[in-house]
Amino acid sequence: MSKTKIDTTEANKLLKEAYAEFAPLIKETVEKHSRNIDNVIKKIDRDAENTMTNKEIRQIMLELQIEVYTFAPIKDLATFRQDLAKTLSNEAQANAYNETLGTQEYRRNQAILNTVDKQAVKLLYDAIANQMKTKIDEAHRMINVLQNILISRSADAKLKGATGYDDTFDNTN
Repeated sequence: MSKTKIDTTEANKLLKEAYAEFAPLIKETVEKHSRNIDNVIKKIDRDAENTMTNKEIRQIMLELQIEVYTFAPIKDLATFRQDLAKTLSNEAQANAYNETLGTQEYRRNQAILNTVDKQAVKLLYDAIANQMKTKIDEAHRMINVLQNILISRSADAKLKGATGYDDTFDNTN
Protein backbone atom coordinates (compact mmCIF):
# COMPACT_ATOMS: atom_id res chain seq x y z
CA MET A 1 0.00 0.00 0.00
CA SER A 2 1.52 3.28 -1.07
CA LYS A 3 1.22 6.38 0.98
CA THR A 4 0.37 9.31 -1.23
CA LYS A 5 1.26 12.69 0.13
CA ILE A 6 -1.46 15.24 -0.48
CA ASP A 7 -0.04 18.61 -1.47
CA THR A 8 -2.21 21.29 0.09
CA THR A 9 0.20 24.16 -0.53
CA GLU A 10 -1.70 25.76 -3.44
CA ALA A 11 -5.12 25.26 -1.83
CA ASN A 12 -3.87 26.75 1.44
CA LYS A 13 -2.38 29.71 -0.45
CA LEU A 14 -5.73 30.39 -2.15
CA LEU A 15 -7.53 30.05 1.16
CA LYS A 16 -5.21 32.55 2.83
CA GLU A 17 -5.69 35.03 -0.02
CA ALA A 18 -9.48 34.73 0.11
CA TYR A 19 -9.45 34.97 3.93
CA ALA A 20 -7.25 38.07 3.79
CA GLU A 21 -9.75 39.66 1.42
CA PHE A 22 -12.94 38.76 3.29
CA ALA A 23 -11.96 38.77 6.99
CA PRO A 24 -11.46 42.55 7.19
CA LEU A 25 -14.83 43.14 5.49
CA ILE A 26 -16.58 40.88 7.95
CA LYS A 27 -14.80 42.38 10.96
CA GLU A 28 -15.43 45.95 9.82
CA THR A 29 -19.13 45.32 9.15
CA VAL A 30 -19.78 43.58 12.45
CA GLU A 31 -17.75 46.06 14.50
CA LYS A 32 -19.47 49.02 12.84
CA HIS A 33 -22.92 47.78 13.75
CA SER A 34 -22.13 46.29 17.16
CA ARG A 35 -19.98 49.16 18.45
CA ASN A 36 -22.63 50.28 20.98
CA ILE A 37 -22.94 46.78 22.45
CA ASP A 38 -19.16 46.55 22.73
CA ASN A 39 -19.01 49.95 24.46
CA VAL A 40 -21.50 48.83 27.11
CA ILE A 41 -19.62 45.57 27.65
CA LYS A 42 -16.41 47.56 28.20
CA LYS A 43 -18.07 49.31 31.14
CA ILE A 44 -18.28 46.01 33.01
CA ASP A 45 -15.45 45.57 35.45
CA ARG A 46 -13.83 42.13 35.23
CA ASP A 47 -14.36 41.91 38.97
CA ALA A 48 -17.93 43.25 38.76
CA GLU A 49 -19.17 40.91 41.46
CA ASN A 50 -16.92 42.62 43.99
CA THR A 51 -16.61 46.15 42.65
CA MET A 52 -19.86 47.28 41.02
CA THR A 53 -22.90 48.48 42.91
CA ASN A 54 -26.31 46.97 42.34
CA LYS A 55 -27.41 50.21 40.71
CA GLU A 56 -24.45 50.16 38.29
CA ILE A 57 -25.18 46.56 37.37
CA ARG A 58 -28.87 47.27 36.74
CA GLN A 59 -27.94 50.31 34.64
CA ILE A 60 -25.58 48.26 32.49
CA MET A 61 -28.20 45.51 32.12
CA LEU A 62 -30.68 48.11 30.90
CA GLU A 63 -28.19 49.72 28.50
CA LEU A 64 -27.17 46.34 27.13
CA GLN A 65 -30.76 45.28 26.56
CA ILE A 66 -31.52 48.57 24.79
CA GLU A 67 -28.49 48.10 22.53
CA VAL A 68 -29.51 44.52 21.75
CA TYR A 69 -32.99 45.79 20.91
CA THR A 70 -31.60 48.30 18.40
CA PHE A 71 -29.05 45.81 17.02
CA ALA A 72 -31.54 42.98 16.42
CA PRO A 73 -33.10 44.52 13.26
CA ILE A 74 -29.62 45.06 11.83
CA LYS A 75 -28.84 41.41 12.47
CA ASP A 76 -32.14 40.46 10.83
CA LEU A 77 -31.22 42.48 7.73
CA ALA A 78 -27.87 40.70 7.61
CA THR A 79 -29.72 37.40 7.77
CA PHE A 80 -31.94 38.59 4.93
CA ARG A 81 -28.84 39.46 2.88
CA GLN A 82 -27.48 36.03 3.71
CA ASP A 83 -30.64 34.38 2.37
CA LEU A 84 -30.75 36.69 -0.64
CA ALA A 85 -27.12 35.93 -1.50
CA LYS A 86 -27.91 32.21 -1.36
CA THR A 87 -30.91 32.66 -3.65
CA LEU A 88 -28.94 34.73 -6.15
CA SER A 89 -26.11 32.22 -6.08
CA ASN A 90 -28.53 29.35 -6.72
CA GLU A 91 -30.17 31.26 -9.56
CA ALA A 92 -26.84 32.08 -11.19
CA GLN A 93 -25.71 28.49 -10.85
CA ALA A 94 -28.92 27.19 -12.41
CA ASN A 95 -28.65 29.68 -15.28
CA ALA A 96 -25.01 28.76 -15.88
CA TYR A 97 -25.94 25.08 -15.84
CA ASN A 98 -28.74 25.61 -18.36
CA GLU A 99 -26.50 27.65 -20.67
CA THR A 100 -23.68 25.08 -20.71
CA LEU A 101 -23.49 22.24 -23.23
CA GLY A 102 -22.02 18.85 -22.46
CA THR A 103 -22.54 16.01 -20.05
CA GLN A 104 -24.49 16.53 -16.87
CA GLU A 105 -21.32 16.38 -14.77
CA TYR A 106 -19.52 18.88 -17.03
CA ARG A 107 -22.49 21.26 -16.95
CA ARG A 108 -22.67 21.03 -13.15
CA ASN A 109 -18.95 21.72 -12.78
CA GLN A 110 -19.07 24.65 -15.21
CA ALA A 111 -22.05 26.11 -13.35
CA ILE A 112 -20.11 25.93 -10.10
CA LEU A 113 -17.04 27.52 -11.67
CA ASN A 114 -19.11 30.28 -13.29
CA THR A 115 -20.74 31.27 -9.98
CA VAL A 116 -17.81 31.21 -7.57
CA ASP A 117 -18.12 34.98 -7.05
CA LYS A 118 -21.75 34.65 -5.95
CA GLN A 119 -20.89 31.73 -3.70
CA ALA A 120 -18.15 33.83 -2.10
CA VAL A 121 -20.61 36.67 -1.44
CA LYS A 122 -22.98 34.13 0.11
CA LEU A 123 -20.19 32.95 2.42
CA LEU A 124 -19.39 36.56 3.29
CA TYR A 125 -22.96 37.23 4.40
CA ASP A 126 -23.13 33.87 6.18
CA ALA A 127 -20.16 34.96 8.28
CA ILE A 128 -21.54 38.45 8.95
CA ALA A 129 -24.98 37.15 9.97
CA ASN A 130 -23.44 34.46 12.19
CA GLN A 131 -21.14 36.92 13.95
CA MET A 132 -24.02 39.33 14.54
CA LYS A 133 -26.10 36.51 15.98
CA THR A 134 -23.18 35.61 18.24
CA LYS A 135 -22.98 39.24 19.46
CA ILE A 136 -26.64 39.14 20.47
CA ASP A 137 -26.27 35.74 22.13
CA GLU A 138 -23.23 36.88 24.09
CA ALA A 139 -24.94 40.11 25.17
CA HIS A 140 -27.85 38.06 26.53
CA ARG A 141 -25.38 35.80 28.35
CA MET A 142 -23.76 38.88 29.89
CA ILE A 143 -27.15 40.15 31.03
CA ASN A 144 -27.78 36.75 32.65
CA VAL A 145 -24.41 36.87 34.43
CA LEU A 146 -25.17 40.32 35.82
CA GLN A 147 -28.62 39.18 36.85
CA ASN A 148 -27.09 36.21 38.67
CA ILE A 149 -24.78 38.57 40.57
CA LEU A 150 -27.79 40.57 41.74
CA ILE A 151 -29.66 37.41 42.73
CA SER A 152 -26.64 36.13 44.67
CA ARG A 153 -26.29 39.43 46.47
CA SER A 154 -29.96 39.43 47.37
CA ALA A 155 -29.71 35.88 48.72
CA ASP A 156 -26.58 36.79 50.72
CA ALA A 157 -28.33 39.84 52.17
CA LYS A 158 -31.31 37.71 53.24
CA LEU A 159 -29.01 35.20 54.91
CA LYS A 160 -27.32 38.02 56.80
CA GLY A 161 -30.73 39.20 57.97
CA ALA A 162 -30.88 42.43 56.01
CA THR A 163 -34.25 44.07 55.85
CA GLY A 164 -35.40 45.87 52.74
CA TYR A 165 -33.38 46.12 49.61
CA ASP A 166 -30.07 47.83 50.02
CA ASP A 167 -29.06 49.41 46.74
CA THR A 168 -25.52 50.09 47.82
CA PHE A 169 -23.40 47.00 47.62
CA ASP A 170 -20.88 46.70 50.38
CA ASN A 171 -17.75 45.36 48.73
CA THR A 172 -15.60 45.55 51.86
CA ASN A 173 -16.25 41.90 52.79
